Amino acid sequence: MRRLQDFDEYVKQKFEREKSRLAKYRADDGFMQTFLLIGVNAAVLLMWRVKSLQPFMWRWFTNSFAS
Repeated sequence: MRRLQDFDEYVKQKFEREKSRLAKYRADDGFMQTFLLIGVNAAVLLMWRVKSLQPFMWRWFTNSFAS
């Protein structure tokens, strides 16, 4: 039982050490949101290129003053 507790402590310490080591590489919220927005826009652009999705895109991603 003691070995299991020692192993658990070892894993927790290792995790905390790696977490603090990698913290300097964490992107701030604005940076992540910018790339999220770019990714969503790229996905919508690619959806317009797929022939079978065009009726869906015309219905949900266009606007008409007549409607």
